Amino acid sequence: MLCSRHFAEQIGVFGAGWKPGSLPRNGQMGTVVAEGDNGGTPVVAVRLDTQSASEGQVVIMEWPGLGKLPGTLAGAADVSGKVVALTERLFESDAFKDVQFRLSDGEEWAHRSVLAAASDAFAAMFSEPMKESSGGVIDLPDVDRVSTRIFLRLLYTGHVDPCDWQESQGSIMPLPMLMGCAKLAKKYLVSSVLEEVVEALKARLRSFKTHDTFDEILAAAIAADLQPVRHAALEAAKTSEAVKAAYDAGRLRPEVQFELTGLWPPPGGALRKRAR
Repeated sequence: MLCSRHFAEQIGVFGAGWKPGSLPRNGQMGTVVAEGDNGGTPVVAVRLDTQSASEGQVVIMEWPGLGKLPGTLAGAADVSGKVVALTERLFESDAFKDVQFRLSDGEEWAHRSVLAAASDAFAAMFSEPMKESSGGVIDLPDVDRVSTRIFLRLLYTGHVDPCDWQESQGSIMPLPMLMGCAKLAKKYLVSSVLEEVVEALKARLRSFKTHDTFDEILAAAIAADLQPVRHAALEAAKTSEAVKAAYDAGRLRPEVQFELTGLWPPPGGALRKRAR
């Protein structure tokens, strides 16, 4: 593997003005003229076009992933879109899928290689002499098909599609399905999916209208032990009169009531010694 400086020297573009991480400025366009590796992080050499203020200059920049390819490079959005379209086709087609998820209300299929690439837990599962490795079957009797499909689409593409849940629901993903997805992501250590779901739950906590919604989200986060969501819920509760009123009246679920004692005294008052 080549480090950034070595890579630059190899292609003959190392100059006095170059430094690791240099990027084309906003509005400048360029062409990738070479690519290499910087300790596991892909890097590319970009020659700025003749219309830029630094015409002809070649800069070296990290390329952490097609989904984050800077829009300043010509064709970047098109390349990213093509990759998403490819993974969508891969996900939608049942051809060559070799892992079956047996669920509470049906089944879903996926590619062993995709699962293993997305998760060390899946990779270990398929490399060990386990039932999942030999038979290609993963039994999840307490997980529904819709939640699993949402999870798999996120794993493959990084996106959700309302068509996965809209047959009987609205355009907003129902919380039970979102939490089901979170549980799968946490169980199989798929950090990319878990991060997306956690951010979605935190966003809902920032915009909830009733204490019932808050109650449902925090209860689910406690059950799944999603610490970032639990922390966000406590922050949201600090400024919510509706949640405070429901807490004082004891109208929240027991586990939520207990969680909120970290903010406020118990509604019944502090413990007192028995008079003698």
